[in-house]
Amino acid sequence: MSSQSHVDFSLSSTDRFLYQKLRCHLAVEGKTRFSSDDFRACGLEKFLHGDLCHAIGGVFAKWVHNKLIREVGRVCSVIPSNHLRKISLYEFVEKEA
Repeated sequence: MSSQSHVDFSLSSTDRFLYQKLRCHLAVEGKTRFSSDDFRACGLEKFLHGDLCHAIGGVFAKWVHNKLIREVGRVCSVIPSNHLRKISLYEFVEKEA
């Protein structure tokens, strides 16, 4: 019998903080699309714990699930340890009034 683990997609205060910080950084840079490389370039990974790749992926998964961002494509990572691996490209979802 296999057991399924429950994934909690509720946003923590840290998730909300990181979302706002990333939005601010990207607004200053005039960027509308971003990847996990941009997240790391802003230094936001320092607020996460554990395996960095899984932690960043977890934050992005929560944002997608809560319809704060959406995937719009793929790009090659510029982080040397990623060896040009394809990563997701995202944009912010604007809330309708």
